[in-house]
Amino acid sequence: MQMNPADAQRLGIADKQLVWVSSRRGKVISRADLSDRINPGAVYMTYQWWVGACNELTQDNLDPISKTPETKYCAVKVEAIADQQWAERYAWTAYSDMKARLKAAADV
Repeated sequence: MQMNPADAQRLGIADKQLVWVSSRRGKVISRADLSDRINPGAVYMTYQWWVGACNELTQDNLDPISKTPETKYCAVKVEAIADQQWAERYAWTAYSDMKARLKAAADV
């Protein structure tokens, strides 16, 4: 999850720390990537991650004309996680559990 360094400093977030990102729809854990390329007040997340996937946060509304989901934007809250050792274990466990579920589904 990329964010502006000034926003990160205000929230007590250091570069590469794991953070909570939440919206009205969900909450995910993600790694902060501080970049001046991101405007203050905005964040950017990529779509390819399984754990911390931004589609867990975006709206499930459909565009009335194209019928495509509105998965490109939404309002979020970013929060620092004080215990980074716990956060690393949490992320690793979530990723390991997801891999095991995918393997089990593929073996059916």
